Amino acid sequence: MLNKTLIDNLNLATVNGSRDTLVELVSLYRLSKGLKTVKTDVWASCGDDGEASVKEFRDWLDARGYIKTLIGSMPVMVKTDGDGTPVVLLNFDERATVIHLTGIGDPDEAAAIEEKAKTYKVETKGMTILTAQSQSTFGGGRGINFDHEFVPESEIVLAKPSFYPWLPVSFEEYFKSYLESDEPVLVLIGEAGTGKSTFIRTLFHYVSVHHKESSRLAYDPDVVGSLDLVNGFFRQEGMLLAYEDMDAWLGKREDGNPFMATLLNQTQGVVRRKKKKLIFSTNLANINKIDEALLRVGRCFDILDFSKLNAEEAGAVAKDMGRLEFDPGAQNSWTLAEVLRAESKAVQRVNRFARKPGFGNSR
Repeated sequence: MLNKTLIDNLNLATVNGSRDTLVELVSLYRLSKGLKTVKTDVWASCGDDGEASVKEFRDWLDARGYIKTLIGSMPVMVKTDGDGTPVVLLNFDERATVIHLTGIGDPDEAAAIEEKAKTYKVETKGMTILTAQSQSTFGGGRGINFDHEFVPESEIVLAKPSFYPWLPVSFEEYFKSYLESDEPVLVLIGEAGTGKSTFIRTLFHYVSVHHKESSRLAYDPDVVGSLDLVNGFFRQEGMLLAYEDMDAWLGKREDGNPFMATLLNQTQGVVRRKKKKLIFSTNLANINKIDEALLRVGRCFDILDFSKLNAEEAGAVAKDMGRLEFDPGAQNSWTLAEVLRAESKAVQRVNRFARKPGFGNSR
């Protein structure tokens, strides 16, 4: 079992802490004893026989000396040496068809765990999104839980050029320009249903394919305005952090928005770290209610204003999607969601690149 002094400290830390706190404390404990220590994060999608694979893997951990225990209110799996020092501390997310382990400990043991998990993995092309969700914590507080959403290639709905006829460059050129820019912020505004979410997913896919990086998505109202989410993103994995439905959190500081001040401080600090990018999606009709400091040159790469499609543009989308039955009739404007007959959101205007002739560019 764990060393008594260590477990007392861990139990105390988890009253208002998290698994990250456990990992940090175990890391410091091992390092104080001069032990080599690494973090591990293993993700294996096991396919059709996933339930049997997960059980077999769990049995393998049991045979290797791991036991399941509660630290505070958090279930973990741990293997210890003779004096109770953790060899490896694991958070084993037990799902029916997926093996997901995060933890800290001995490099050789961590490597053995990763190697074993990979034998169950079914190679599937797709992308991984870390989805932020609100979670109750011990003591009645609220915390943030990151759930991995793996989207197989066959299920990824990507935008087509016809979705955004106002975009003057290809998706690839726009995404490349943004990701290589010094500015971390991209703002998407526009009425619900015009394609903002589809645009974000298409950018996520581009990052997954071309940069082999994961992305984070925050949409839970209890999470969107959390400063822990911003701070965690800058310290941990992921190239993109996208916020959806940010209407209440992009307001001006003088109007009493406490989130904006910290957000501005964080984005200023990340300007020099080009790899980290923040995307804010909002249904606000225009940018007048957004704090000007977020949009300033050097911080904001661009503002995309997503508008409705006219009848001709809607017809082009329907044709691209094979919806031959689509008839715009006498309706003059359409949201992308209306054309696709699906729940979605909107996108439409670029400032970094000149607009194509024939489209308004007013703010």
